[in-house]
Amino acid sequence: MRQLIRPGAATLAVAALVLLSAPVPRAQGVAPIDRRITYILPQWPDFLTVSDDTVAQQVQQLRARIGEGPRVRVGFTTYVNIVMTAADPADAAAVRGALAGTFAQVDLAIARAEANGIPLCLSFLTAIRSGLDPAQAAAQAEDRRNMQWHADGSLAAGWTTFSRYARKQDRLQQAFIRELGRGLAARMLAHPDTLVAASGDGEIEMSFEKSFQFGGAATPADTIIADYSPFAIAEFRDWLRSAGEYAPGGAFAAEAYAASGRYAGDAAPNVDSNGDGHTLNGDFGTAFETWSLEHYDWSLSDAISPDPHAIPASAYAAAGWSPVPAQIPAGFDAPRVRARGNPWYDVWDLFRQSLVWRHNRDFAKWITTSADPASGATVPADRWFTDQIPADYLFGFTPSNPDLRLDTSASPYWTADVAPYGSLGITSFNANQNGTMFRTLAGVGPEIAKRGVRWGIFEWNPSLPVNGDVSAYRDEMPLVERYRPSLLVPFAWMRADFPVENTGFEVALRELVARIRVIPLSLSRSPVFAATTADGTRRTPAQTVNVSGAPGESPAWTIASASPFLDVALTPDGHGFTVAPKAQGYAPGPLSGTIVLTSSDAGYAPTTLNVDVQVKSAGATAAPVGSFDTPIENAAVSGEVPVTGWAVDDFGIAGVDIYRSPAPGEPTDANGLVFLGTATLVAGARPDVQKTFATSPLADKAGWGYMLLSNFLPNGGNGLFTLWAFARDVDGRTALLGSRRIAGQNSAATRPFGTIDTPAQGATVSGTIVNFGWALTPQPNIIPTDGSTITVFVDDVPLGHPAYNNFRSDIAGLFPGYQNSGGAVGVFVLDTTRLANGVHTIAWGVVDSAGNAQGVGSRFFTVDNR
Repeated sequence: MRQLIRPGAATLAVAALVLLSAPVPRAQGVAPIDRRITYILPQWPDFLTVSDDTVAQQVQQLRARIGEGPRVRVGFTTYVNIVMTAADPADAAAVRGALAGTFAQVDLAIARAEANGIPLCLSFLTAIRSGLDPAQAAAQAEDRRNMQWHADGSLAAGWTTFSRYARKQDRLQQAFIRELGRGLAARMLAHPDTLVAASGDGEIEMSFEKSFQFGGAATPADTIIADYSPFAIAEFRDWLRSAGEYAPGGAFAAEAYAASGRYAGDAAPNVDSNGDGHTLNGDFGTAFETWSLEHYDWSLSDAISPDPHAIPASAYAAAGWSPVPAQIPAGFDAPRVRARGNPWYDVWDLFRQSLVWRHNRDFAKWITTSADPASGATVPADRWFTDQIPADYLFGFTPSNPDLRLDTSASPYWTADVAPYGSLGITSFNANQNGTMFRTLAGVGPEIAKRGVRWGIFEWNPSLPVNGDVSAYRDEMPLVERYRPSLLVPFAWMRADFPVENTGFEVALRELVARIRVIPLSLSRSPVFAATTADGTRRTPAQTVNVSGAPGESPAWTIASASPFLDVALTPDGHGFTVAPKAQGYAPGPLSGTIVLTSSDAGYAPTTLNVDVQVKSAGATAAPVGSFDTPIENAAVSGEVPVTGWAVDDFGIAGVDIYRSPAPGEPTDANGLVFLGTATLVAGARPDVQKTFATSPLADKAGWGYMLLSNFLPNGGNGLFTLWAFARDVDGRTALLGSRRIAGQNSAATRPFGTIDTPAQGATVSGTIVNFGWALTPQPNIIPTDGSTITVFVDDVPLGHPAYNNFRSDIAGLFPGYQNSGGAVGVFVLDTTRLANGVHTIAWGVVDSAGNAQGVGSRFFTVDNR
């Protein structure tokens, strides 16, 4: 929406009030932002131009209409123009003087916000995107290559190229934005509770001037994209082949195309000089004969000023001049026709998107790494945001079914992620077409959440035009609660064409604030179900309830009260408590109890745990029920064999024991079977069973698993065996869950085998852990000793390869004669802080030298990093 509202800098400068701050010592830092707070700061474009009285009145209106609380603060966002001139970038005083009007806007905004006790966000806009300021006007007059060029060679009026090969322009922009960063840092240091955030540069994208969507083309197929400036084309070429500034030692050496090594050193696009079997022409179907540009070739060795290959405005406008002269007919060029799915177009499109992302990242880096000279302070990365159109998810579209805006803008949502230099910010609107809603946040929200970064929505309206049905707005709010943007900028305040006030948006915002202004402490389970005999001698064992706050928070809490028949004890780690019925007499029948928890943190409301206890008379208890699920009957097995199932009981399952049939003459237990081990009861592994038996005690641990390494069975795990599973409950009853006959075929096995040792099945872990395991493969094959064909999967996502080829005496002794017997162990370091708290899966995928593949060690584990 940026093109709709841009306040005039001259008007603002007249009204500006300059704030004077006393000198502060060096090396101070801006106070950390309170990450518990959600800031709701509607965009008010007229915040700087209305009267002080109007500001005060609207602050009162904002608080009355939306509300706030310990976890929610409301205030305003407003636009601030950055006007750059053709100053010498080496002259800091001249640059600072040119920014006087910008800082006047900033200071007026801070003064007004501080006078009314509200937080403030500043949304910075340059003329780089579809605008013109003195710096851009001078640059474009001096050299038309500083502008974006469409595929047909026409210029995008007011659109600056994002190519960093426009070196003179890039240096000027950097000087201005770094000076802005220094000034912002000083002001955030002086007013940390007022100037809580800033964003920029607003909605950066490639030109849409020749897009059907904006009236620049007769049909969608006629849409023409940018940027084909000779600067951008040359940078694309060097990005592809790790040359120029992308060469080793160059300014952008680490940022080249992922497969650039294929073409690095090749003398021409059709020559395989490096001998790797790849040429650009061969891989992409192009027909270039030289790396020189087809149109307006130039070199990084050219002087920056004056540039011998500059194309001044007068030359571009001269009669007979052509923007696509094909001076070198077989020279390098980018594809000029949109063709999604064509590899050559797709790699060009990726580069275009990279240009947009790099502009945002560089802008953020210049802002957040430029220190105020008086204090040494810098703008914190968690207070600086981008503001991008997520064109890949606009209005219900997706990357695989994209809107035309993705083609023209080259602005997928990830171009907003500028970590570690800033936080991610997007624009999010929903289109209301005759009551049918086409939603943006519903698609992009989950993708942003996967990145685990701080983020905000800087122009947000759940329905444009206004929808008379408040549900259109209410439907958006659960997305905000689920994906937790830190800053929300409803669009827009006191705007009749994009209203917030007196609409369903206002209603939904007020309801949202009421829900999140304080939140209850979070319990890992509620209610809790338990059982006891009437005499209290048999009881469901103590169950653990973990207590937490919002993600990333660890609020202090206490148990304020508990029903007298409940035993309640804090867990040793302080993260929760256990609850169980007391050992006492009871009257048969249902019994309900409660445990109330409170927090000293004002942002948390008390929460109540309900505990339902069934009191049973002697002889009225039941035996366990359940299932033996895997392996299936008569399964042919080798290596690891997952033995799994589920079990529940009216008092709770104490354990599931796994037995096998004995070999002739082999000692057995009293039941005539050979005990193998006790399965692990894994919390959260069988939500389907938990749902079906919701009121059964310990139903969250209904799933059980035992990993049987069949190689350890008699006769090397070859032959027929029968497995048995028995469930024991806490009331002393035992039930057979089933039996399975398996056919061990280890002597004929060709696939790798092994297991994971840590984390253990069902283990709870935190921080950085070491994932140990081992793997072998039958002769004559080998597992590469560098571990490159062993992949660690967490939640089915590949994370990397373990350090393999480590010796372990027990494995070497049990499995002699394999190629990897002397180095079967692998080690992988896993940072669990990158995982959400809760249940996860881990497994290794192993491939040997013959291509035989096998998964090993699959198991559940729980992450708890509170």
